Amino acid sequence: MPKPKRERKPTLTTEEKEQIAFFFNKNGLTFTDWAKERGFNPTDCFNVIYSDKKCIRGKSFQVATQLKEFCFQ
Repeated sequence: MPKPKRERKPTLTTEEKEQIAFFFNKNGLTFTDWAKERGFNPTDCFNVIYSDKKCIRGKSFQVATQLKEFCFQ
């Protein structure tokens, strides 16, 4: 019998997503401007923050790690 796959932790927790949204609102930044400056699609940025995705692969992972670095330096 094959070994069950281990559960992967999300790149951003719900608390971190809330803190990122608060950081952007507090500093008057927009997700659209931030995403365009870094070559991301703004829709991907919104999906990372406002959806229940885990962001463990691909574009969503890249956006999540960049957001984390930007807001929690």
